[in-house]
Amino acid sequence: MKTKIEGLILNKTEFQERHLICSVLLRTGKKVSVLFYGGQGGGKKIKPTQLEIGAMLEIELSVSKKNADVHRAREWKTLWKAKNIRTNHKAFILLCAICEIVAKIIGEEDLHHDELTQEHEGIFRVVSNALFYLEKSLETEQFSLHKEFTIFLGKLLGEQGVFPQRENCCHCDLELTEQNISTLNLEHGGFTCSDCSPRRGDFSSINDLWFILGPIGSQKYPELMPLKLENTAVSRHLMDYFLYQFHFEASSFKSLSMVFQL
Repeated sequence: MKTKIEGLILNKTEFQERHLICSVLLRTGKKVSVLFYGGQGGGKKIKPTQLEIGAMLEIELSVSKKNADVHRAREWKTLWKAKNIRTNHKAFILLCAICEIVAKIIGEEDLHHDELTQEHEGIFRVVSNALFYLEKSLETEQFSLHKEFTIFLGKLLGEQGVFPQRENCCHCDLELTEQNISTLNLEHGGFTCSDCSPRRGDFSSINDLWFILGPIGSQKYPELMPLKLENTAVSRHLMDYFLYQFHFEASSFKSLSMVFQL
């Protein structure tokens, strides 16, 4: 069994008076459940907890049975955690949404395999970049909730192989431009031209989404920091696309309603 792991905390649940059970996203792109004794902090010295959502940990586990659902942490230390996100309520809600979305689409890791596969490591890379640059956007006073959310969703869709087709109309294959773009077709997985679909009242946000997906699909996270996104409906359209592709209902995500109220 692999007993030394590193990963990001996706969620945490209180267990008894002082313990925590956390879902941890590993570098492999899969998750494990870990029990942290004393993880809530407190005690005689009233220690604060170091186990924050989004924190990156190095963990040494006790050897567990092959069919164990929860592994026990012997020791752990924090490799990275945000300082600014936790004091900004909008950024913290976005952090929770990112972690909740990822937790729903990834599988469980079997630590008893001799060699863990790296097939899904791109998911870890997307999430770690999203959290790091979310924190950095606050440091540089460039934070925009819906811009950061749109970039994250676009990168995640690309990693999962369902990035919206934007170069050509998904119906007639006509090359798309700002002049002939019409709508985002969820069923066919891409944008359509104005000849194939009539433009709707929300055309402005669809056009903005088509435009911003260009750099999201071709550039790395650091290069995307200067992007501007004023139209808050853009992330809503991309989230609808994500929900359709992965067969989820918006109501199954606790944090989404808060994201789109901001």
